[in-house]
Amino acid sequence: VERRHAVLRSELQSKGTRSAKRKLKRTSGRQRRCCAIRTSCYRRDCDHVLSKRLVQTMESGQTLVFENLTDIRGKVKLKKAQRKRLHKWSFAQLQAFVEYKAQALGVSVVFVDPRYTSQKCSQCKHVSRSNRPEQSIFKCRVCKFTCHADHNAAINIRANYLQFKGLSVNQPIVATQGDISFG
Repeated sequence: VERRHAVLRSELQSKGTRSAKRKLKRTSGRQRRCCAIRTSCYRRDCDHVLSKRLVQTMESGQTLVFENLTDIRGKVKLKKAQRKRLHKWSFAQLQAFVEYKAQALGVSVVFVDPRYTSQKCSQCKHVSRSNRPEQSIFKCRVCKFTCHADHNAAINIRANYLQFKGLSVNQPIVATQGDISFG
C-alpha cells in the first residue's frame, strides 16, 4: 500500500501539471489519514504473528539471543532509500512482543553486543568489511569460508552469548531458569 502511494505521488510530482498538483493535494491528506492507521495496525499484527511463531519454536528453559539494537538508527550511515526502510522497521516493538511471550512460556531473552557479527568469520574470527561481497553472501578473505551472511551472523551471535556466559563454543548449554534479560 505504501509503495503504491509512493509511486503515484512520484508520478504526479514529476508531471507538474495543475491537475496533477490538485490530485496530489487531494490524495496526500487522505493517504495520511487512512494509510497511517492501516500500516501501523498491519505492522503491529505482523510483529505479533512473527513473535508468536518465533517463541513457539522454543521450549521452556531455553534462551533466545538477540542483538542489542538500541539506538541503531543513530549509529548507521545509509543511503536515503535504506534509511527510509530502516526507520519504518519496528524492531523495538517486535523485541517487546517476543520478550513478554517468551516470559509466559518460561523462555529467557538475552541481548548481546552486535558489533562485527556480520563482518566476523565464524570459523577463523577474521573481521573485515570485505568479507561481505554482497548483501546475502559471506566470504572470508583469509580462510575462504563461504555461507549465507545471516547464518554466519547467527553463529557469531551464539558465540558472543556463550562467551558472555563463560562457556566454550563446544560446551553443551544447560538451560537454567536463572537466565534473565539484560540490555
